[in-house]
Amino acid sequence: MITAIHARIGGTVLCWLLASVTSAGAECAWVLWANIYYVNGTASGWGTVAAYSDVAACIQRLDTFEMRGMYTERLAPTTLSRGPGPGPGPSASSPQVSWQCLPDSVDPRVGTK
Repeated sequence: MITAIHARIGGTVLCWLLASVTSAGAECAWVLWANIYYVNGTASGWGTVAAYSDVAACIQRLDTFEMRGMYTERLAPTTLSRGPGPGPGPSASSPQVSWQCLPDSVDPRVGTK
């Protein structure tokens, strides 16, 4: 029962996100942001990677990161995260990276401009 409720809530949120992405994409430019979380617990803070004329181009860039990267998780159409790999070795000490496509009117460091 609770699982079904969570699934409905998740589905509703996803539909809302897709609707807002579609409507906002026609009105403004989009910016791809990245934040690196290091193994020692520090973070780089959000920084810009690139700007795009529409959300589709920004999402396409995330798609290329997702195809090339290991241990990635698509959190939403406009959000991708890459974490360290399982077990010991170089990938276990790799930083976690989060990428997010946002309208140019939104700055993740401060909220909406």
